[in-house]
Amino acid sequence: MSHPGKKVQVIVGGQCWRVEAYHERTCTEYLVRGPWSLAQTAWRPDGKPRWMRGHVTCWKMVGGKPMAVNRNKSRKNRIGDPDGKNMPDWQPFYEAWQEVVQ
Repeated sequence: MSHPGKKVQVIVGGQCWRVEAYHERTCTEYLVRGPWSLAQTAWRPDGKPRWMRGHVTCWKMVGGKPMAVNRNKSRKNRIGDPDGKNMPDWQPFYEAWQEVVQ
């Protein structure tokens, strides 16, 4: 069962994305929602997260090591989620996330 964690905004490819951590039993998976424009951002004016249906599970952390997610095994797949093949590579998202959280 997933336990939601921290949500942060990152800038990748000149657009805002929100990275959401979900803690699993053996790893933490990081989902990416977006993109939003730089003017709009991933947060509403009241500070709550802006919602966008669909996400892509980008990477996971196992023992402090980042790695790609096998989307066939991830449980975070729903009807309407974007096709992961159309998503850019996960590593720029990881690097942007690292800059924000450290």
